[in-house]
Amino acid sequence: VDAAIPDVCGRKFWKTYFFDDELVENPIETVDWDEFAIEFYDFLESKPARLPEEPKAAQLLDASPHQLREFMERGRSQYVLACKVLDEHKKVIEDTIDPERLMERREWKALRQLLMEGTKDGRGVVRMESFGKMLGYLGPLEVKRGGAIVEGGFLHRLEQLLSSQWFFGKLDTEGAIANLKAKDPGTYLVRFSSQPGWFSISSVSPSKEIKHYRIRHKPAGRTFAVEGQETTYSSLIELIEKASGHAMLTTPCTNSPYNHLFLTHANAYHTSTYSKVDFFDK
Repeated sequence: VDAAIPDVCGRKFWKTYFFDDELVENPIETVDWDEFAIEFYDFLESKPARLPEEPKAAQLLDASPHQLREFMERGRSQYVLACKVLDEHKKVIEDTIDPERLMERREWKALRQLLMEGTKDGRGVVRMESFGKMLGYLGPLEVKRGGAIVEGGFLHRLEQLLSSQWFFGKLDTEGAIANLKAKDPGTYLVRFSSQPGWFSISSVSPSKEIKHYRIRHKPAGRTFAVEGQETTYSSLIELIEKASGHAMLTTPCTNSPYNHLFLTHANAYHTSTYSKVDFFDK
């Protein structure tokens, strides 16, 4: 596990949930997507967002199992209120979250799209090695107060990145060239680099050549920088938005494999909030 998952919190998660009971020293290397989703949610939700002291019925009915238990443990009045609302609507506190309910959220759809692999028998699975590689690029993983989808948390950052029109994820150099070869100068995309944890920018130059620039990022690290430059940025999105508008990066390539996840949320695509900086010719 230590070799496959560089992220400290990610290793803790896999070791906690996916070890063979009979072979304690051996991790389970492949798990079904539904099982992974349930356990990952449970791990991230260990510090859930607190319900208000006097929640409305709708808030109680929409609360996660972790939120309900935390609320009911505050005192007798909270326990009685929760039981009354749940009984009136014939709802019980689930032991685990329903995977289908998770898939109603864009953050989880994005995670599934990025991480799940298909098998010959038609199952969707998550592999330990793939999980470790993903955290190398998109980590660090952390458990934040407020639960699985707290702002600034891992799933929130993941959703922000995949909703950026220029992000293509797992795409090699040949794939980048195929996507850009008929595009206008200034069209660009961003993808995972073959260097663990790093990213690559591929863009069409003014002379219509397709050029590639690597972005330094230590696996599960917190800073990003264009290779050969010292200026660092706190996120990949900040780096790209600082560079957008430069002659090499004017138009995001529009056929990202993640676009369909956000088609009903047109306003979810990120627009630049940073001032521009010309750093490609430094």
